[in-house]
Amino acid sequence: QTAAGANEAISKSPRTISGHMVGDIQLAASRQPAPAPMQEPRIFVSGVPEELSSATAQAHFEQFGTVNDVFFPVEYGTQIRKGILFVRFGDIHQANAAIEATKATGEIAGYPFKTISIASPGAPGKGGTPMRTVRTPAAGFRPY
Repeated sequence: QTAAGANEAISKSPRTISGHMVGDIQLAASRQPAPAPMQEPRIFVSGVPEELSSATAQAHFEQFGTVNDVFFPVEYGTQIRKGILFVRFGDIHQANAAIEATKATGEIAGYPFKTISIASPGAPGKGGTPMRTVRTPAAGFRPY
């Protein structure tokens, strides 16, 4: 039941299990998947005004460390901003420093916002806009 016990059982000769001779014995490999590599931490900001530009947001957050990406999600079809912002940092300490300092001032480069926090990872394969259904008279329902 321990690694030492397993190694001892493998090294014994002759190898028998319940009185039956067995051939080569090897340690089993774990069936558990390897842990996912740590992704770069992202900050989530809601209530972001339309006037805040990517360059201005990036300049604000670069005060706290390396900013790898600034992303304003947009509505599907209209390309109008959703009023949220994601900022990807080089490490978690920089992201936390940016959150605390930005919360303290209540603004990003003079622009107010609603909330700021570490972004929680979404479920694998569950991102973006859900598939929409369009009804056309000739074809009935079909996804586009």
